Amino acid sequence: MRSFDVTPANVAAHAQLGRAFFPHMSFADAVVWTRFLRGLPARFTRFDYDFALGGSAASGAPRSTEFHPMWRTLLKKRVDVVAWEDTLPWVIEVKPIANMAALGQVLAYDWLARIEDVFSVKARKVVVCGGIDADLPGCYADFGVSVYLCDADAVAGSLAVLL
Repeated sequence: MRSFDVTPANVAAHAQLGRAFFPHMSFADAVVWTRFLRGLPARFTRFDYDFALGGSAASGAPRSTEFHPMWRTLLKKRVDVVAWEDTLPWVIEVKPIANMAALGQVLAYDWLARIEDVFSVKARKVVVCGGIDADLPGCYADFGVSVYLCDADAVAGSLAVLL
């Protein structure tokens, strides 16, 4: 697992490249993530991309074989980003649209992190998106998931926080 420090200079240099790439993200996800990075809502000290959780119940390969560790690795779920605000982890799912799938993913990641005792404090559950399914803002709020809307028409460096 690799960590990255993102500074304003990193964001500016990345923008000049004319491409968007982050581990594990589709191009559409990376566009939304880049907008988020330009208007960071907190002072993050580190970003962990493609953060692995789960996979401990791997049963596809017997423990006695050399394939078991590989099987466990393949079965791990991958959080798009764990952003660290000092010691507070933000478990972040990035999607063009905050939909039911994104909600389920971030809730499952939070649950896996808690049962695996990954973080020393309760993580903040977040979905970073370009838009949200009109039926779901209340559902996200009920489950305590923050939504950061990174609209393409928004002023650079600004974010809309729905919850």
